[in-house]
Amino acid sequence: MLDLGSKQITAIRPVGYSDLSRPGHDLDASDQTSEALLASWPIKGMRQPNALATFEVGGTPYLLAASEGDARDYAGFSE
Repeated sequence: MLDLGSKQITAIRPVGYSDLSRPGHDLDASDQTSEALLASWPIKGMRQPNALATFEVGGTPYLLAASEGDARDYAGFSE
């Protein structure tokens, strides 16, 4: 949490993990083929938001975190 008045971080709260073993959360964990090999894996992935916004309603502050899964493009790799 960020106290805007004092400009101090007052708490850190995790956004948790995504359980990739649940139905509908398949993952292509292989880099050995060009085709997607979707499967359920008994692992958890960290949620890592790529956008944040804040707003206040009735004196209560809220934090919004977007994690829409943007495609990645790097030299030598493109989704």
